Amino acid sequence: MLTLDKHHVVLYIAAFALALIGVYLIEARVADKAESQFQAAKEQALVIAQQNKDFQQQVAQQVQQLVLQNAQLQQANQVLSA
Repeated sequence: MLTLDKHHVVLYIAAFALALIGVYLIEARVADKAESQFQAAKEQALVIAQQNKDFQQQVAQQVQQLVLQNAQLQQANQVLSA
């Protein structure tokens, strides 16, 4: 049977505690990195969403201009046809 004196038990407990602390610190670092990547992706998504909104507004304005030009051309065509 294996017998350990008090010093070995204390050393094993200390090693186990240090291992747990090391695992915790590594997990915390990984979680922090993942959180920062998530925040960066979230900010990028907000920028892209704003760009899409701006683009949709530009397209709507261009459509309105084309509708107006079309109406003017149809009116001019009617005048010329008459």
